[in-house]
Parts: sequence; C-alpha cells; structure tokens
Amino acid sequence: MKSSAKKLFSLTLVLVMLFALSASALTVNAEEKDLGKVLVIVKNETFSTADSAPWEGVLFEKEIDLKSDSTMLSVVEDSFKENNVSYSLNQYSYLSEVNGLSEYACNGSGGWMMTLNDWFTSESSSAYTVSNGRLSDGDVISVQYSCTWGSDIGSLWGDNNTQLKNIKLEGASIAWAEDFTPSKTDYTIVLSPDNESNKIGVIPEAFNKNYQVKTYLNQYTPGQPGTEVKALTKKLSVKDGDVIYIGVGNENWASMNEKTAETVYKLTVTINPVKGDVNNDGVLKINDATLIQKYLAKSVEFNKKQIFYADVNGDGTVNISDVTAIQKKIANAG
Repeated sequence: MKSSAKKLFSLTLVLVMLFALSASALTVNAEEKDLGKVLVIVKNETFSTADSAPWEGVLFEKEIDLKSDSTMLSVVEDSFKENNVSYSLNQYSYLSEVNGLSEYACNGSGGWMMTLNDWFTSESSSAYTVSNGRLSDGDVISVQYSCTWGSDIGSLWGDNNTQLKNIKLEGASIAWAEDFTPSKTDYTIVLSPDNESNKIGVIPEAFNKNYQVKTYLNQYTPGQPGTEVKALTKKLSVKDGDVIYIGVGNENWASMNEKTAETVYKLTVTINPVKGDVNNDGVLKINDATLIQKYLAKSVEFNKKQIFYADVNGDGTVNISDVTAIQKKIANAG
C-alpha cells in the first residue's frame, strides 16, 4: 500500500514538473513573440544575369520574429534558413555568398553589403542587437550585392551630401501637384481623397546612405533615442496640421563619413484643404469663382498651388464645372 502511494506521489510530482516546464517554455515563447519583427530584403540590382550573374532582382522579402539574443546577422541567417537559401560566411563573419552569387563574382570590388533602415552601418552587424536596443520591431535589414564597394547602391565614402534623393508618399501627395526637389525642405502634403483612415506612408531615401535618415511626428528630437518613427515599415496616423520632420545626417547619429551639416525636411499635413480658395484668403467666396473664370479666359495665370485649389471636383482639370461647384457651395452655405 505504501509502495503504491509512493509511486502515485512520484508520478504526480513528475506531472507537476512537466507542467511547470511547459508553462515556462510557453512564457519564454510569448516573451520572444512580443519582441516584434524585422523585415529582411535580399536583392541583387547591380550584377545582371546577362553578365553571368546566377540571379538578379529581389530574391525575397521576409518578416522574421525577433528573439532576445537576435543580432542583425542572426536575423539575416534566420531569413535564409526559412527561405531555403544557401549562404556562406567568410572568416570575418561577413556574407561571402548568397544563393550561388559570390563576392568578387562581377569583379574585384564585388561583395555583399547590409543596411539597417536604409543606412550602411558604421559597425559590424554583430553590434546591432535586441539586447542593446539597436535592433527592434519595425526595423528593415536590406542585404544587397554591390560591384563597386557600395557606391552603386548608395554608400558614398567621399561625399557629404545630406539631402534626400526622394520621399515616397503612400495615401498622400505633395500639395498643388508640386514635385519633390532635394534642395527644398518645406512642403505641404494632402491626403488622397480615398484615404479614410488618415494613415500615410512616408518613405524617405537619402542620396548618401552612409548618413542616417530618421522621421519624427510633430517634434524634431534627434537627441532623444527611440523617439523617431519606423517610417520604412509603419504608417503614421495624422490629423490636420500635423508636422512630419525628416532629418538626414544629424551630428549625434553615427556615420562612416565625416560629420557635416544635417538637412531637415518639414511636411505639414492638410486633411481638408478649402478647395476653390484660389486667392488663398482662407474663405470660399464668389471672387474665387470669378478668378477661375478669368483663368479659363486666359486673362490671368495660375501657379501650381492655385491650379490645385481650382480643381474643386477633383477630376484633374480646371473647367467651368469647378466654377459651378464653387457657386453651389456658396449658395448652400448661405
């Protein structure tokens, strides 16, 4: 009887221990999942198959779960394994081959390089980890092939240009059909007519990716780590009057290049512009309709801003129907 009781007690103890271990494992897994994801992009856009490259273009884009011991390199290795892509590391833990495309395959200056959030890091990939806070949810790691030590993919060692090459907007556009110009730093942006969520994508690209680019909402705080928006993967929820700041090459941010004057871009959000207000006095009046009529009669000229406001019905052209729309709005308001 005592023997049976001991066996029952032992079995109960084992079950309790197994349950505890399982619960512990579940807790660890839950903690790992809470760390978020990093997007990994692997591409070769510099060495063509016509010139004997085994492949070209984007090999894959994959979101990888972060772990407490993740590093920039380990995340890339995880992405290769999940996509069944072969790869090799050299003695310095740098990528020497990906899916059959080896360093020096195009010439003596060929090789694989990595960016973190579109920036060529100033330290090795092992320096960017979850544990030290330099790798986190929403980051983007791009693994790219270069034939010219990086200059063909934006890593310019002898250049101190901190301007943006372009700003890609999703769900919004620069107001009054204005084009982006790198030397101009102040813009107004308007939401697309079908954007009901008030969420927009703002994806900046630097001329020289040796300088970091960071995006902020309403306050430009480059000296406060962690206050920037992960603009490459996360959309911004905006309201009328919000200001988006994009800084390039701030002196407090690491870079392989010499410190130089930063460039800061300012994008002011307009949710509901007063369409028809071509004289820009903030109020819709019959004077605006008259001014459009003069424009149609070619007695006055409009700039891009006025053309944007004159297209009241949003059909892409300025015509007499826009004049009628203004007259109806004024009549209904009265």
